[in-house]
Amino acid sequence: MVQTGSCYFDTIGTSLMQPVKMVQTGSCYFDTIGTSLMQPVKMVQTGSCYFDTIGTSLMQPVKMVQTGSCYFDTIGTSLMQPVKMVQTGSCYFDTIGTSLMQPVKMVQTGSCYFDTIGTSLMQPVKMVQTGSCYFDTTETSLIQT
Repeated sequence: MVQTGSCYFDTIGTSLMQPVKMVQTGSCYFDTIGTSLMQPVKMVQTGSCYFDTIGTSLMQPVKMVQTGSCYFDTIGTSLMQPVKMVQTGSCYFDTIGTSLMQPVKMVQTGSCYFDTIGTSLMQPVKMVQTGSCYFDTTETSLIQT
């Protein structure tokens, strides 16, 4: 994407009409203050909307964004492991884009788990809470605590 004034355009000329959090320059990605993330991002922020790298609008803020094999929260803190789920507003998506449609209590980042305010729990959890349902780490719904 390229910036023209207060608007941003993707490389095929589609106007996103909001600032993006990260912009692609060749094989590198930069956030809006010029920090190089050096990996592709899975989602980019455009104002209050987020787009994945094929342009699908998720229409909510995400808590974490994927940059290659690393993940960053929305203030740029590197979590340094893949996350199993990402928050988009009141919905959560796994890393292949499946909507879980409830908030999760914890998110998996590799062998670590983080609660929704970013506190590291530093151990694997057997189950993650999504609203009133619970999922084990293979995404099987257990429907009970």
